[in-house]
Amino acid sequence: VDEKYTSYAVIKVNKTSVVINTIDGTVVTKPTLNEIVVNDNNIFYEKLKNNVNRYFYIKDNKVVLESEFYNSVSVFSIESGIIKCVNPDFSTEYISVLNGEQIKKNIS
Repeated sequence: VDEKYTSYAVIKVNKTSVVINTIDGTVVTKPTLNEIVVNDNNIFYEKLKNNVNRYFYIKDNKVVLESEFYNSVSVFSIESGIIKCVNPDFSTEYISVLNGEQIKKNIS
C-alpha cells in the first residue's frame, strides 16, 4: 500500500493466522486456523470450507466489510473510498469504506 496509509500483514504462528497493523502491532482480526490470503489495498480473504472465501476490508484497525457472499472484492485505490464487490450473478455492488454501506444506484 501507499506509504501514507497504514499497512497490514498476515501473521501465522502454530497454524493460527491473524491480520496485524505493521506499524503498531495491533491485532485486527480474530485468530483462525484457516488460511488468510493478502490482496491489494487492505483487502484480505479467509479460505473457508467448500471453496468459500470470507472477504474483509480493513481501515483504521477495524474490519469495515466482512462477507462470505461475494465472488470477489477489490479496492482500486485506498483514496477512492470505494470497495467493489462482485456478486454470485456477476453483478457489482459498491460499498463505502466510511460506513460499510452500499452506495445506492443513480447517485449524482
